[in-house]
Amino acid sequence: MANVGASLLARFNRIIAVAFVGVMLVGVALLSVEFSGRFDDECSLLRAELDALAVALDFMLKEHADAVDALALQADQILSQGPQPPPESALFDSFVAEPVDGYFTLDHPPAGYATARMANTTTPIQPIDDNFRLITELSFGLNDIFHVTARKNPYAAWIYFTAGMPLISIYPWIHSHEYRVSASTVAKEFYLGGLLERNPSRSRFWTAAYMDEAGKGLMVTMAKPVDYQGRFLGTVAIDLTLDEMRAFVARWGMRYGEWFVVNDHDQLLAHPRVIRADDREVRTIDFALPDSIRPLVHTLLADAGQPAPAPAAPAAMGDTGTTAASGETEAAVAAARQSVVAGGHLIDVVPLTHAPFRLVYLGSTWDIRWSALRGSLVAAMLLVAGLGTMVWITVHAIRQNFIHPTQQLVQYIEEESRGSAGEIPAVPPGWRPWFETIDTVFNAHAQLVSIRRELDVARTMQQSILPTRFPSRPDLQLGGRMLPAREVGGDFYDFFWLDRHRIGLVIADVSDKGVPAALFMAVARTLLRATAAGLDSPAACLAATNDHLAEDNEQMMFVTVFYGILETASGVLTYASGGHPPPVMLGPDGGIIALEASGGMALGVSPQVRYTDRRQRLDPGSTLILYTDGVTEALDPANNEFTDERLIQALDGGQDLAIDALISRVICAVQGFADSAPQADDLTVLALRYRGATPPA
Repeated sequence: MANVGASLLARFNRIIAVAFVGVMLVGVALLSVEFSGRFDDECSLLRAELDALAVALDFMLKEHADAVDALALQADQILSQGPQPPPESALFDSFVAEPVDGYFTLDHPPAGYATARMANTTTPIQPIDDNFRLITELSFGLNDIFHVTARKNPYAAWIYFTAGMPLISIYPWIHSHEYRVSASTVAKEFYLGGLLERNPSRSRFWTAAYMDEAGKGLMVTMAKPVDYQGRFLGTVAIDLTLDEMRAFVARWGMRYGEWFVVNDHDQLLAHPRVIRADDREVRTIDFALPDSIRPLVHTLLADAGQPAPAPAAPAAMGDTGTTAASGETEAAVAAARQSVVAGGHLIDVVPLTHAPFRLVYLGSTWDIRWSALRGSLVAAMLLVAGLGTMVWITVHAIRQNFIHPTQQLVQYIEEESRGSAGEIPAVPPGWRPWFETIDTVFNAHAQLVSIRRELDVARTMQQSILPTRFPSRPDLQLGGRMLPAREVGGDFYDFFWLDRHRIGLVIADVSDKGVPAALFMAVARTLLRATAAGLDSPAACLAATNDHLAEDNEQMMFVTVFYGILETASGVLTYASGGHPPPVMLGPDGGIIALEASGGMALGVSPQVRYTDRRQRLDPGSTLILYTDGVTEALDPANNEFTDERLIQALDGGQDLAIDALISRVICAVQGFADSAPQADDLTVLALRYRGATPPA
């Protein structure tokens, strides 16, 4: 016993050492998990900030898109007002009255017109014909919408209408000495992009970045074509300076790295560091990228693509731009997004919806990791220190309260097994019940052996109650088998002859298992047999038996029963059911049907229950199979039930088998299905094969 105690103590010391090493490993693992989680959280937070910036930037670009649509709609409404050409207005008279340096201008608008609320229109002197009047009056008619658009859209640098005469009407008003239309104006992308051959869908479009001739620096333009009677007149457009976009993006603080805007020409449109207000040259994205990741970023930009801009409703007569649901556009943006950690950088590319632009984030993963590490390192160190202290305290407490008492308990068990145990030794109070339990266990062992023997006797007695000898006559064959789930079961089957030509068949299933179910089964079988002797109706027999069982049923046990009477002369089966599964009939040709359910309640639940008789004729060669739910509800290791379908498969082709062989096939099929799963319910099968009426001897 001393060797056992020493071995136990040595094993405990080894376990503690392993546990301490495990605690250290857990600490390292927790640090790793905490660090990884914080890093992922930081990346997720950065992506969320990028999404917020993308939404805000997209909203600003949507304002431009809505404004351009409104300009085009106003132009269409003006053109739709007949007759054409419009009558000459006061602005028209002033426009052509005082040419300046070979140009018609509105440098000196007539009385009642303020330059603060109108655009200046310039065009080279040319013949005044209907087309000239149409286009100039159209440009004058846009003054009000120009003013309204500028008030609603503070980011707009210029708002204008350009025609191919050439003519430009530009807001805010600017003197023709500072800017006037020229042949180069209609060679710009904001005009050429509206040509029918370049824009057959007649939709909005964005230009590449370029230097403004009117002196507002680098900018990009959104424009939309204006058509009249199938003829292209010009474009309405709004300019957005790169400095405004840079200022917009710069207002969003950046904890790590930087984000910037790129268009579909790989031009930098906004960057807090690279783009400046006094820039005279458009820079490409390469200016903002380290050499090591330039190819990767270009690949991501290509993979991100550009989702179709969310179209507005047709803003002008003749607008054939495509329409799409907003949800489809958002899904396309999400699908086009690209995010990757590579080359020591976190790179995130988000396509914008209302422009062929992409918002790009570029940050050093080292900065993000260092921030995550600082937050998790202190927590991990405190955790490891706390775990180490707890291990030491636990070891000391376990030695005093578990190891030494365990050694004493082992020795006490050994002494009890020899019958030489003395007084219970001095142990912590919590251990004393264990020593007392050892006394009780050894004293109860003999009683348990005795109970086991009695259960074996009860099993033998229950099996003896069930019929073991079955009739085998020219007109019928009968067989049955019951496998209890425990030592004794709650299922039973029975048969008895009511007269020379009528045989009663019974199969039943008690609601419980074990000894209580076995006792209830014996009572139910006795009552059913006694009642059946004086009643010709199965339904009446079940009703009478139910009344007896429901009386003084304090344990609230019940039994499902199927009782049928077969007339051997005619093959007619009269039956009733008390909550039991209907039997299956296997025809002589192999066809399988289930008998019609009679719908009665289980016996013993409530008195005064009525049951219904049903009838079924058995053709010669037919086999009636009665079973309990332990067959169809048997479970395999995955908790799948055997089901009625598998029972039918087991019976398929069994019309030529002997009754015992057919019953064995069903039971083997259930046991094979259950495999290693324990039997949860009693398994009972009763089968009768009807051969047909036999002439009297």
